[in-house]
Amino acid sequence: MLEEKDVFRKVLFLQFNLLASDSIAINRTLPDIRRIQCRAYAEKLPPINKLPDTSIIIVFHNEAFSTLARTITSVINRSPHSLLREIILVDDFSNRKFLGAELELFLQTLPIRIKLIRAKERVGLIRARLMGAQEAVGNVLTFLDSHCECTRGWLEPLLARIREERKAVVCPIIDVINDQTFAYQKGIELFRGGFNWNMQFRWYAVPSDMAKQRHQKDPTAAIVSPTMAGGLFSIDKQFFQELGAYDPDMDIWGGENLEMSFRVWQCGGVIEILPCSHVGHVFRHASPHDFPKEKSSGKILNSNLARVSEVWMDQWRHFFYKISPQASALIPSLDVSERIELRKKLNCKNFNWYLQNVWKDNFLPNGRSALIGRFRHLSSNSCLFGRPSNPGKRHRLTMGTCSLGFDIWQFWVVSSSKESEGVRLMSDEHQCLSAAKEQTDNNIWRIQLRECGGHKGGFLETSLERGQYAKIFASRQTQFFKFLRRAKRQKDAKTQRQNVMAHSPVRVGQCFIRFLGRSEI
Repeated sequence: MLEEKDVFRKVLFLQFNLLASDSIAINRTLPDIRRIQCRAYAEKLPPINKLPDTSIIIVFHNEAFSTLARTITSVINRSPHSLLREIILVDDFSNRKFLGAELELFLQTLPIRIKLIRAKERVGLIRARLMGAQEAVGNVLTFLDSHCECTRGWLEPLLARIREERKAVVCPIIDVINDQTFAYQKGIELFRGGFNWNMQFRWYAVPSDMAKQRHQKDPTAAIVSPTMAGGLFSIDKQFFQELGAYDPDMDIWGGENLEMSFRVWQCGGVIEILPCSHVGHVFRHASPHDFPKEKSSGKILNSNLARVSEVWMDQWRHFFYKISPQASALIPSLDVSERIELRKKLNCKNFNWYLQNVWKDNFLPNGRSALIGRFRHLSSNSCLFGRPSNPGKRHRLTMGTCSLGFDIWQFWVVSSSKESEGVRLMSDEHQCLSAAKEQTDNNIWRIQLRECGGHKGGFLETSLERGQYAKIFASRQTQFFKFLRRAKRQKDAKTQRQNVMAHSPVRVGQCFIRFLGRSEI
């Protein structure tokens, strides 16, 4: 029997409750959580013998035996065997003994062809998936993580859609397997993928008008998604190869999902989430795996994202570099010439097309204004901070010492909306500076950070005189806001600071915005 310290060590190592996982059968029964309409949808799919077959590719590194075995078993038990050309397991240099001979013995008992590939050194998720794809013989490649559970009817919708449109990259609804109890929880359907200013993948709710239209017409229809999470998806093998597979110079993991998302869309494909396909996934609060000793996770991620930006984001990459100077610093060490040539060869569209046609409601600042900097109070010489509060709380607005270098909490963006609406002052992709009345006294106004929704207090009037370097902002509800950008361009920075003049007295004092630089978008 395991001692308490051994149990704790294993739970910490895997970042989920190993005891809970080990106590659950590897072939446990899962409920059919699809919409009722999905059962009628399934009956309309082409016959199984008309669907393309698939190679399932699962990469693992020191995965728990029970979660890996449950992933494989769920694929076999809930997929038509005629559609499973093979299951390819790629071992990314695991050192756990039970993933050696014990795993091989387990695989021999399974009714489906299993191909086990073992890397001779740690190569990371991206290159391990490339290893699996190179060995695959199925018409479709289906990538899964090593801690998943497939539900009934998960595979057929994915393959049917690719049969219909070979350039469709399709994803299931990702349900949640609780990392402590391993209870299976239905995922939220009306979400799609995007990314924040830091180039991190994020889920965002489908726009209300789109959700309403789906509800009225066909709730089983595919959800078009600007990006994909990247862990679970199917793609036509030939299309995967035509597109350039994965970028082999991206290291370990991180950013590869955005890179492929941009490439798919800009080079003629589509990304869709299919509501009638459900796969569960264990979401952990932290990654349990270390990076190779000579590599830091931060440098790897920044390098990967810099590659994505340099190849696919055109002038918008400069905005990302303002947010992430660490990524910008790595550009001289990168060689992206082959990927740029690939983009030219495929005659791919530009990133502006992607924003205007694929993710119309994106959070990137509008290129007409795209001013980036910090707000400094003239009389106190302090700067405006938008620091995060406790989890679930609003960001706190405070004044503090102006930092000399880059400080994300002093970072503000002026983003124009429709000409008639004015501009927004944004602290991140969804928080805007706003004027709002106190609940207890309508005569008192407060500056606060609020979601960048449709409330009018977030829109600011702006005026820019010809030939000057001055910009004035005022709230449409009150003159509570007035932020003055320096009046004229002058060579001497000290003289610039001394010559900044207050526009007029306002309740918060005059501020000007000291810009880190005009964005090149």
